[in-house]
Amino acid sequence: MTGSMNPITSSVLSVKEIRRYTHQIVHSPIGLNSQERLKQARVLVVGAGGKGAAILENLASLGIGCVGISDNAQVQEQDLSVQHLYGNLDLGKQKAIISREKLRELNPMIDYRLHNVFLTEANARGILQPYELIIDTTGKPETNRLLSAESGQGQQHYIYCNTFGSSAFVFVSPAGKGKT
Repeated sequence: MTGSMNPITSSVLSVKEIRRYTHQIVHSPIGLNSQERLKQARVLVVGAGGKGAAILENLASLGIGCVGISDNAQVQEQDLSVQHLYGNLDLGKQKAIISREKLRELNPMIDYRLHNVFLTEANARGILQPYELIIDTTGKPETNRLLSAESGQGQQHYIYCNTFGSSAFVFVSPAGKGKT
């Protein structure tokens, strides 16, 4: 499969996945063991806007095994210049639903889970529970507080990313630590 005499085999990746991710397995620092771990990973992206859509595309390209999409907003015309996952035909449609459709086209071998709801204290724990990494791209302080507190209670790593003007910042909290 890679042009060498020794074909790549895996008990985790299918032959089709090995073909798809050959470049990552052979020609990058990722390698087979890390690609297998990526397939077993479960990541939730909260917010499918500009930052979230780009992150979702990258997670799909990498071969993350389970990608959760949490957003309850609709695609609006002003979104199109900065949210490249969406187009004119998507106007008025739910971002979470549309992003899942587009990501399935990009990589159908991933388990995409849809959370097309507004996160609250009442539903956050149940939504976050299956994931080991939570990425908050909403830029909303109230969402940041909620997800930071909930991920701090569980065993999830938490990443909060936001922009301010031309600056960007990222906060990473290891599993079980919560934001300080």
